[in-house]
Amino acid sequence: MADGKKSFLASSAFKLILVWIALGVALSVGVYASRPAMLKACEGYLEQYHQAVGGAPEAEAPEGQEGVNPCFEYEEKYLELKTAAQGVEPEAAGDAKIPPEKAAQALAALPTANLAAAMYSWTDKMKLGNAWAIPNFLILITVLVYFTKDMLIANMNTRRETLAKALADAEKARQEAEALKAEYTARLKDMGAELERLRSEMRAQAEDEKARIVKAAQAQAARIKTEADFTAKQEVLVAQFKLREEAARLAVQVAEQVVREVITDKDRDRLMNDFLTGVKEQAK
Repeated sequence: MADGKKSFLASSAFKLILVWIALGVALSVGVYASRPAMLKACEGYLEQYHQAVGGAPEAEAPEGQEGVNPCFEYEEKYLELKTAAQGVEPEAAGDAKIPPEKAAQALAALPTANLAAAMYSWTDKMKLGNAWAIPNFLILITVLVYFTKDMLIANMNTRRETLAKALADAEKARQEAEALKAEYTARLKDMGAELERLRSEMRAQAEDEKARIVKAAQAQAARIKTEADFTAKQEVLVAQFKLREEAARLAVQVAEQVVREVITDKDRDRLMNDFLTGVKEQAK
């Protein structure tokens, strides 16, 4: 804690605070030193006012009693004169009515009320506050900067890094966009050649597909023809077999009929005996 206090007292921030304090003291001295001159100037404004509108100045306050600040009084008189120039009746019954033409002429010849208001603020209202407003603000800024500079520097560094990264990302995105633009520009330039190449490829593929389909159709036709020839041959063979079978059956029928008509019972017995004899001999 002592080291921190010692480092603060030895810092440039503490020296700056001393400078701001000296500035506040100088301004306070200046305010108090200039007060009599400002009051005298405001009294002169009041005299000019009475000369412009007519009438005598109000009696001075008794000695030892503080009267109304002449700067504040002149400000009120000026605002009343401005109201009269606009043709508005005075609100207070005791206030003198000033013709609008005379009020407008007086306003053109008199100093502005803003100057008197500022002089009144510096001479009678918050004199020390006005004198120390700027030094106090500078002291506050100095203290805040001293105790938050590390955090501010870190925040600024972080912010700088963030901005640097964002700029780098933006530059990278810009380069990628330019590369993509160049690529698509080149593609657009070569679009005619690309379309012609695609047409050639599609025609070649169509010719290949046509040839494949024709070849497949020819193979299918050859296979169908082969199957038809085989089927026809088979049907011919079947027809021949059936024809032979029918011829054999008819021959058997004819033979049976011939046998029935030619061979007698005696011939049948003889044939049967011959057959049995032959069988017996084969058995031996």
